[in-house]
Amino acid sequence: MYFWDAMEVYRFENIQSVWKEYEVIWLKDQFEVQLELTEGKLIFPNFTYERLVDRVEKIVCAEIFDPEKSWKPVTEALEKKGKSVQVNPAISKAQSFNFSQQQRKELFSKLLRLTEGC
Repeated sequence: MYFWDAMEVYRFENIQSVWKEYEVIWLKDQFEVQLELTEGKLIFPNFTYERLVDRVEKIVCAEIFDPEKSWKPVTEALEKKGKSVQVNPAISKAQSFNFSQQQRKELFSKLLRLTEGC
């Protein structure tokens, strides 16, 4: 079974575990192979430029996720119940770039202006 996904390898491992009786081949971001294998029947969504820009802006300019705010209350609640909790130290490294939301909005606007007419 062939599949393509430009995301992390964990998806490959998940798919492989579900389709154990098949040889699973991860094409990474090579969608062209999938397109050829499906004999042109693969249809990609047709989004307008404005819709894509809006989506990217929402992602880039969103409030930054703070991993500590998500796991700390859970671990504290479990520890109060007498559970032993360990948190992967890599979670604290999962931080975004160090710009405020306002700075990211300004940078995004500048980038849009620079790409006008491209």
